Amino acid sequence: MKKKETSTDKPESRAPRVWDFVILAALALAALVIFLVFRAPAGGTLTARVTADGETLYEIDLGTVTEEQTLTLENGVVIALYPDGAKIVSSPCKGHDCVRAGKLTRAGQCAVCLPEKTVLLLTGAPGGGPDAITG
Repeated sequence: MKKKETSTDKPESRAPRVWDFVILAALALAALVIFLVFRAPAGGTLTARVTADGETLYEIDLGTVTEEQTLTLENGVVIALYPDGAKIVSSPCKGHDCVRAGKLTRAGQCAVCLPEKTVLLLTGAPGGGPDAITG
């Protein structure tokens, strides 16, 4: 006679195997590597490029900035420059997405104000080495 299954029967649990721990360790190592890559300080020189209506207005080496400086553009956009980055402080646009972009601190980051046709882009070679090596 077969035993009837009831809703209170629990599925069998199995003990962890060696490969379970290997996979868990590999995932933990991958998470640590990702954390360290994205938290690495950006060494090297950064340049802030300010463009309005497709024309480059300013190109400032942030290595020469010693304290906070502000730029007020003709279209009303205000940009703050710091030794370690730059940000759009205010803009006459309605959405203020460019202001919410916050402080840019790494090469390749940008803040764009579409209504005012203004772009703040950081360029440079942080660290001077490769971003990743595959192989």
